Amino acid sequence: MQSSHLAGNCNSNSLLDDLIIPESLSTQLNLEKGHSTLDVYGVGGKRTSQTRGIVTLALLSRYGPLSVKISAHILKTLTTVLPTSKVHSKLTSPHLKGLNLADPEFLTPRAIDVIIGADFYGQLIKPNIIKHSSSSPIAQLSIFKWLIISPIHAPVTLEEPRTSIEPQFTPEKEEGELHFKTTHSRDSTGGYIVRIPLKSSPTALGDSHHTAHLCLQRILKRLGRDSQYHQLYTQFMLEYERADHMIKLDDNSTSRRPHYYLPHHGVLKPDSSTTKLRVVFNGSSASSTGYSLNDLMHAGPNLMINIFDLVIWIRRRKHLFATDITKMYRQIKIHPGEWDLQRILWVDEQHAESHYQLTTVTYGTKAAKNGLKKKAGEINFDPK
Repeated sequence: MQSSHLAGNCNSNSLLDDLIIPESLSTQLNLEKGHSTLDVYGVGGKRTSQTRGIVTLALLSRYGPLSVKISAHILKTLTTVLPTSKVHSKLTSPHLKGLNLADPEFLTPRAIDVIIGADFYGQLIKPNIIKHSSSSPIAQLSIFKWLIISPIHAPVTLEEPRTSIEPQFTPEKEEGELHFKTTHSRDSTGGYIVRIPLKSSPTALGDSHHTAHLCLQRILKRLGRDSQYHQLYTQFMLEYERADHMIKLDDNSTSRRPHYYLPHHGVLKPDSSTTKLRVVFNGSSASSTGYSLNDLMHAGPNLMINIFDLVIWIRRRKHLFATDITKMYRQIKIHPGEWDLQRILWVDEQHAESHYQLTTVTYGTKAAKNGLKKKAGEINFDPK
């Protein structure tokens, strides 16, 4: 088509070339699916999604035998319900009275099942058109009967910001939530003690010591080359041990199973004003059976408030309190019966490779992040 402006004319392409349907409709109709993995680009030239196949179907008119056979690409979703809110309006224009509409309920918000592209649009439209004035709706005849073309004028409403968190959990995350509720306890100081949220038996774990040993050897080589790295790493691990967040395992207990060794490495941030080096543990390192500790764990629910909701929500309060919890992950203790699933290798005072157990929630494990959020949520309501 051609676009015209004061500066001149230019040729333009149609917005949509292909016909698309949602995956839910394809499943509902049990359509035979062909291969299609086309990238879909939206307004602004941004890639929005990729097609999930292609199907063939027929679009039928509710008023008669007219139909058109089409090929449609499949997307997971097309768009939101349209119109976005119920339109309290009636077709009062005299030129529209008595028309058989293709969709008599087009003013009611409903899901969109088909988006028709330029390739099939010409097969659906008939030459008949009814106009009244430039500001009134237009009626366009199609094989489905009359289509109404008009902008919808509706008041803009703002969604009320949430005052509480009502998370929607997947079945796995519901199990993780239930695990926390039924297994956590408090110690004599009021601190939390939790169990690792396992969804499978830890007996599925194979040998993990070998990988942890090789990782430690690489770390020790770097410590020998980099004096600053050596100082920060050993200082971090020494503080970890002095806080009883890791304890040395005696030689007679190292063969006890099941167990899992977490490889670790240091993340160096020289410009940090607080922690210049943090040791990170890898709960995703596969054992000899192919399983890692993270593979056997529930993820747990994400209970964090959406940042956009939070920005709006805080403006409704007169006073706000903010705090930072030092070593927040390590304030939650792991039940002693599961310390063997959080073993690491490190060197003792004699610089000999030794076995240790981590006694607190460990960053690098699957459930740590969301488990920590759960604890923070519990504190809001727990009088202890």
